[in-house]
Amino acid sequence: MNNQLIVSEQIRDRCIAEHIDLVLVQVPHTNENGTVVNFETCQQVSRTENPGASIIVTSNRIRCINIEQHTSKYVATAKISFDGREESSVIVVSAYFKYDKPTTDFTEIIRSIAQQQRTLLICADCNGHSLRWQNHDTNARGRIVEEMIDDLDLCILNIPGPIPTYERAQMGSSNIDLTLVTANLDGKIRNWAVSNDTDSDHNTISFELRVSRPTPSEDPKDSFNTRKADWQKFQNNLALNQMPIDGDVHTQAEALTNIIRSAALESIPLKKRRENRVTLSPWWNTDLAHSKRALNLARRNNSPDYATLRNSHLRLIKSAKMTAWRAYSDGINTGIWGRAFNWAKKGPGPRKGPSTLKDKNGHFTSSTEDTINVLLDAFIPNDSTPSILALVPDDGRPVTLATHGEIKEAIWKLKPNKAPGKDGITGGILRKAWPMIFERVTDLFNLCLRTETFPTPWKEARLVIIPKSGKKDRTTAGAYRPISLLPTLGKALESLIINRLATETDVDSVGEQHGYVSNRSTVTAIKAAYEWVDHCPNRHITGAFLDITGAFDHVSWDPLLEAARDLGASGKVRNLLGSYLKGRTASLEINGITRRKEMERGCPQGSRLGPMLWKLAMVGAFCEDPATSKTVAYADDRGRTDPDRNKTTGKESGLTNRVVQEVRAYLLHHKMRGDDPERRQKDPLQHWFRFGSKRRENRRERRSQVPRHHN
Repeated sequence: MNNQLIVSEQIRDRCIAEHIDLVLVQVPHTNENGTVVNFETCQQVSRTENPGASIIVTSNRIRCINIEQHTSKYVATAKISFDGREESSVIVVSAYFKYDKPTTDFTEIIRSIAQQQRTLLICADCNGHSLRWQNHDTNARGRIVEEMIDDLDLCILNIPGPIPTYERAQMGSSNIDLTLVTANLDGKIRNWAVSNDTDSDHNTISFELRVSRPTPSEDPKDSFNTRKADWQKFQNNLALNQMPIDGDVHTQAEALTNIIRSAALESIPLKKRRENRVTLSPWWNTDLAHSKRALNLARRNNSPDYATLRNSHLRLIKSAKMTAWRAYSDGINTGIWGRAFNWAKKGPGPRKGPSTLKDKNGHFTSSTEDTINVLLDAFIPNDSTPSILALVPDDGRPVTLATHGEIKEAIWKLKPNKAPGKDGITGGILRKAWPMIFERVTDLFNLCLRTETFPTPWKEARLVIIPKSGKKDRTTAGAYRPISLLPTLGKALESLIINRLATETDVDSVGEQHGYVSNRSTVTAIKAAYEWVDHCPNRHITGAFLDITGAFDHVSWDPLLEAARDLGASGKVRNLLGSYLKGRTASLEINGITRRKEMERGCPQGSRLGPMLWKLAMVGAFCEDPATSKTVAYADDRGRTDPDRNKTTGKESGLTNRVVQEVRAYLLHHKMRGDDPERRQKDPLQHWFRFGSKRRENRRERRSQVPRHHN
C-alpha cells in the first residue's frame, strides 16, 4: 500500500464490488491504533501501532485466530477456516521483507512458522529478484529466498504475465511480490493474477483458495432485530398462549422462556449477519461518491488530470472527516454520557480477533480448542476443595414474596437493548411481554422464593471475552476480561435476591466499601483515606495497596454464605443464594467451536448479583479497629493505612509483617491468589507508601491557607 490513503480506499472498493474474503497487505495506511484505514469494521491481524504487514478478514464466513507467537512488526500470521476444524484450517502469512533489514531475519521467521504448520499460504513482498519468479536476474536477496523455498519445499504460484508485481515511473519494474504455498495447497489455488487497479507501485495480486464448506451450527445464537418488531403481533401471540405451566421451578422457567421465544420468532425478525464486513465510512457522502467516480474514470482513461483529481479527492476526504467529527463531538452538548463520552473514555479501539495464548507453563496454544481451554481455566478456575453450599435449616423467618410492582421494577432496570443471554430475549422484549405474562412471571418468581431454588435454565452464561484497555501484550489470559451474558429473566430474579439480602443484612453499611454502593465513588474513597490520615495524631503512617488479581473469578463461595449469615441473612435467603451459585455453567465460543464448563467458584461478571456477592466477600477485609487503622476499598481494590511508631520504611517495620499476615489470611480464606499464587504468598501487598514528618508540615500549610471569616 505504501502507506497511501487512496490505495486503502481503492482496495476497499474492490473488496465491496467483488466480495473479497481475505486481504493480505504490506505497508498499510493505518490510524493511531494500528488499524488499517477503511477496514475498521473488519477483523485485523497485526502486532504494532505502525505495522509493516497486516491480515484483514473481510468476510464473516471466515473463522480467524491470530498466531500471536509468529506475528511481529513485519510479519502477520493467522489461522483461517470456514468451519473451525483443525484439519481444514490454513495458516496465512503476510510478510514484508523490509529493504533495509537482512533478508535472513524474515526467512528465519518463515522457517519457524513452517516447522510447526503443515498447511501454509504466504504472501510476501520479498524485495528480492530471481529468475524463478520472472525477473531478469537473481540477486543476493533472491538467492536467500530461493534457499528457504527449497528447504521448506514450498511451491511458487507466480506465473508469467504482462503486468509485473512492481512498477514505478523512472525506477523500472520487477517481480518482487511472491505467493508461496505448501504442496498440499498447490492444487487448491486457482485464477492467480496481477492487476494494476490501485495507485500503489505494487500491483494487486488476486487468487481463489478452495476450502471445505462450513457445517451448519448446532447451537445457533438468535439475535432479534427489535427495531423491526411487530409488537402487536408479539403480544397477540403471547395472549393466545395461555395454557397453564406445571412442574417444578426448572420446568416452569424453561417453559416460560420457550413461550416468549416462540412469540418473538413469529413477530420479530432475526438480525441478518452481513457476509462482508467491509462498509463505507460513516463520513462518506454524495460529494465523495461523485468525486470517486470522476477519479476512477480519469484513471481508466489515463487522463493527465488524474493527479489533480486525486489530490482534490483526498482534500474532500479530510474535509468530510472533519465535518463528521465536529458533528459527532458536538453531541456531548446534548448528551453528556452519549457516544462522544464513550469514545473519549475508551477510544476508537482496533478490532482485533482472538489469538493464541500462553498456557500456565508458558507454552503457546496450537489450536482454537487449546485457546478456549486456557481462557476457561483462567476465568472459570477449578477449586481443589469445592464449596459445599449445604442447605441451612429453616430458622422460622419467612421470605418476603414479590409483588407485580417489584418484579416490574426489576425488569425495567434492565437496559432494553443490552446483549442478552443464549435465549436471545432482551430487556426490551420483556418490557413488551410484561402485560401478557406478568401473572406467570410473578407466580414463578414467588415459587422460586418459597422453594429457595434458582432455576437451572437461567444459570447458563455465554462468555464474551473483551481485551483490557492499555494491555499491549495479548499473549496471556490476563490481558482479557470475561463478561457473562445471562438470561434476562434470571437477572430480574437476581434483583429480587439483592433486595432481600440488602434488607436483611444492610451490607452497604459494613466498612468503607465505595464500589457498587449508592452515593459512593472513587472520589469518596480517596477522601475517606485522606481524612483519616489527616486526623491521625501519629507522626508516621504506613499504608499499602492491594489489587487482587482475578478476584471476581477466584473467590470461594462458602465464605460468602458465612458472611451473609454473620450479617443476619435468613436461612431461606442463604439457601436461595446457594442455589443460585450451585450448578452454574459458562460456555465460550471461538471460531465456531464451543466449550462448556461448570463453575466452582467466582462471581459472574455481568450478572446483577455479582457486585452484591463481592461486597459479601469484602466484609472480612474491614475487621481492624477503626481507631488504630483504616481500610478503604473500591470493588476489589483495597488500601490500608496504619500508624507506625517506628521511623522505618514500610517493609522494615513490624507493623508491616502483621498487615501482611492479615491480608494473607484473608486471601487464603477466600481462596483468592490470582494468577501468581507464589508471589502473592510471599508478599500479597503490591504497593507500599509512607508518610513522615513532611505530612505534619503539609497539614499545617494547608490549614494556614484556609480563609478565616470574621463577623
